[in-house]
Amino acid sequence: MWNEEEFGEFYKFSGTKKDVDPVSPFAKVEIVPSPGTYGAYIYLRSAYNNKYLIPVKLHGINFLSFSADSPNDDMSLVGVSTRFEPFTPSDMPNTIWFRYAANQTPIYITTNSQDDPALDQLACLYSQDRAYRTYFEYAAWESYEDKMKANEQEIQSRDVEIQTLKGQVAADEGDKVKLKGQVAAWETYEEERKAKLAEEMEKLQSAWESFQSDVTAGADPPKD
Repeated sequence: MWNEEEFGEFYKFSGTKKDVDPVSPFAKVEIVPSPGTYGAYIYLRSAYNNKYLIPVKLHGINFLSFSADSPNDDMSLVGVSTRFEPFTPSDMPNTIWFRYAANQTPIYITTNSQDDPALDQLACLYSQDRAYRTYFEYAAWESYEDKMKANEQEIQSRDVEIQTLKGQVAADEGDKVKLKGQVAAWETYEEERKAKLAEEMEKLQSAWESFQSDVTAGADPPKD
């Protein structure tokens, strides 16, 4: 979160999502993929000033600042390159941490500063020990996407079954009347089923929009 009053241009972490206003651009950071790297490298861009995150040395520490006007892929230059690497630990769901590509140092949020309280909760590259890193939690939408995909697949599967029944009608003239009745009944059932699935998808979309509204208001995501 931007922190002009306490520490000028540097990035300051303000605790959990309940402690910040998600509507405010001060609280928004965009992950931008670095072209041609297939997600291995990314840039971090501020919604506040549309600038990219880079380290800026102060008091011997590389603090992080949204002050780069454009991305830079030269990983040989600390303080010039804007590339970071994202990592998602397999044993920590919905969690991510970042490493600065130019010197392989993780992003770390300072804590318990004895020199200056204003230095607490600032994002930096803690090069003395690269084991120091800060993990950030994020909301996952896989369950929503999977449900929508499953509904679409079921509708497609039902369409195939209807076409199969229609083919049987054409192949067996003797049972044409009977099969036509079955097809008509099946089509009626399927239309009702499709309508129900469409209603479910509409409810899911409404729930999605409601969830986004809750996040905007600072509420916790709904539990399944």
